[in-house]
Amino acid sequence: MEIMKIKINNVNLEVEGNSEFWSDAQDKVWEPYTFDVLDRFADSTKNYVDLGAWVGPTVLYACNKFKHCYCAEPDTVAQLILKRNLKLSNLEANVTIKSLCITDSNGLVRIGSREFGNSATSLYDNRNSVNVLSMSLEQFFRSCDIKDCALIKMDIEGAERIVLKECCKFLKTTGSSLYLSLHHGFFKDQDEFFKDISGVFDIYNNIYTAVFDKIEREQVMKGLFSEILLTNSNL
Repeated sequence: MEIMKIKINNVNLEVEGNSEFWSDAQDKVWEPYTFDVLDRFADSTKNYVDLGAWVGPTVLYACNKFKHCYCAEPDTVAQLILKRNLKLSNLEANVTIKSLCITDSNGLVRIGSREFGNSATSLYDNRNSVNVLSMSLEQFFRSCDIKDCALIKMDIEGAERIVLKECCKFLKTTGSSLYLSLHHGFFKDQDEFFKDISGVFDIYNNIYTAVFDKIEREQVMKGLFSEILLTNSNL
């Protein structure tokens, strides 16, 4: 694979994989607001959790912004590229990687994808499905001994529905802000999807869009947003 030297905002990285994607990340075509969220919560004395790390765009960036990054990625093809990119950028010591799927329980689950290594591997895709380890959010934190977490990024391709239905009590104890990707479009029963995750709105004082516009929970539950930021801070 071609090795590229790129710069995302003020962060220099060496990466391999999909060159078009990495060029888009550098040129602010791919989710520039996500890097802005990471910048807003950056704190070299606190930790960062990345659930759904994929090939590492947010992990690589966050390694330069936080004390340590803890991440979970169940797609082994994506995970190999992530590990290679961390090595190329000399960031391996900054990251703890768990090869597992964050769900509502500990055990085994099946995930699938049209093509492993893309960004859409999911519990809700039966194509080419394989067994992987699963772990609850609470157990993930405990297994990694995570403390002082400033921000959790959760982009887990629909599994947020079962995770947030189960973990809100624990999530509150972490004191972490949550940057959440919503995949309600995966489900026909979207009203039920939002009911299942609604407990998360009770543990945060503020909800923002990914560009820091303040919004209300009723707007979120109408399915108007694909990324939201939940925090007790006033931004």
